[in-house]
Amino acid sequence: MMKGYTRREALKSALTATVMVAATALPTPAVARGIRNNNPLNIKRTAVKWEGEIKGKDKVFATFESPLKGLRAAAKLLYNYYEKHKLDTIPAIIARWAPHHENDTKKYSSFVTKFIPVKNGEKLYLKDEQQLCRLLQAMIQYENGSCPYSQELLQEAVREARP
Repeated sequence: MMKGYTRREALKSALTATVMVAATALPTPAVARGIRNNNPLNIKRTAVKWEGEIKGKDKVFATFESPLKGLRAAAKLLYNYYEKHKLDTIPAIIARWAPHHENDTKKYSSFVTKFIPVKNGEKLYLKDEQQLCRLLQAMIQYENGSCPYSQELLQEAVREARP
């Protein structure tokens, strides 16, 4: 027993020291690539530059100056899928966003469908701000393991993405 300590105090001190040593030995949780790049839907880099896109260290995916700009780009792409390409179901959107040769599109679609009150295969109406926000949120959750963005930020991004 440590001199000047009661048995209880000595045990508490030893336990605290053990926990502190164990905690410092644990790896710190990594921030998901999409969150780190302010690109939560992992939009690939192309020759065409997005509003707010900056030079980043990632060789594959775009990096944005802020979460708002990355969310705006994602919302704009999803809205274009809906308007220009007439993709109006979750499976159709996911099949284009995350093609089967790169992802398990069936699993991705099923995951997203749990967050949006439509049946798998039922038509979406992405002119509805709330529906597009829910789609964004669900896809961010799938791509990154969580969606750290507020509803207000998602709504602002959706409004900025509109033509």
